[in-house]
Amino acid sequence: MKYKKKKIYINKIIVKERIRGVQESFVKQLMRSIKVTGKYNPILINAKNELVDGLQRLIALKRLGYTSILVYEIEYNEESGVVWDKYFKILEILINLSNPKLRVLERAKYYYEQKMIYLELYPQTKSGISQSNAMNCKLGRISSRNSELPFAKYFAESKDEYSESTINELIRIWENIDDDVKNDIWDTSLVDEKTQLLHLASKSPEMQRGILDLIMSGKAENVYDAEQILIINERCYKEPTDYPDIGDKKILLGIKDFIYLPSSVR
Repeated sequence: MKYKKKKIYINKIIVKERIRGVQESFVKQLMRSIKVTGKYNPILINAKNELVDGLQRLIALKRLGYTSILVYEIEYNEESGVVWDKYFKILEILINLSNPKLRVLERAKYYYEQKMIYLELYPQTKSGISQSNAMNCKLGRISSRNSELPFAKYFAESKDEYSESTINELIRIWENIDDDVKNDIWDTSLVDEKTQLLHLASKSPEMQRGILDLIMSGKAENVYDAEQILIINERCYKEPTDYPDIGDKKILLGIKDFIYLPSSVR
């Protein structure tokens, strides 16, 4: 792939829906750096002036009042047969996954998005189908390596820095945490806690919301503490339906269990 460096009016750059949104703290950091040095890495666009990589830089430059900026334009042939929209999305994902400062929830989102594209391009790799295709590959009926491997295994074997099990865990985090809960997680320290996010993903949407509310209010330090608080509260507020028949000696212990007094003390 060839790149062409050029200058372009900043308002000509088209920003479509991005996987990674604006990171305010990073944008402010970039603004300070650009203001002091006057230097920045050119952003990446395609031949339609659509942004491929560099959203944070673009926002920083706009806020600093730049009217024209340096960019790298990807040169490509419309008649090559490549699905360019998917290619540019994959390129955005791969560039961001190479960022060592990427937080766990962000990485989970990128792997999930990449998996969706992979399954669209290779639907035969879905669970249950990939095993039969693996046999077809061995028999020479399917030649593509992608046709044989499920997403996580394929990328783990492609010298990805994460193992197959870790990739699957990250995808599970993104798939199983409720969307509204995920939106609020971005502003908490939980966003970079993989073990806690995995535990949260195993809970119901209602439990996830309750756990996060406790953490955000400062009433719990982590997912595990918040879960225990919710469990205890649920027991405390649950109305008992039947009391054991022990005459007038009924003692409610405060949760939901009863104690039978021995006959010697009745």
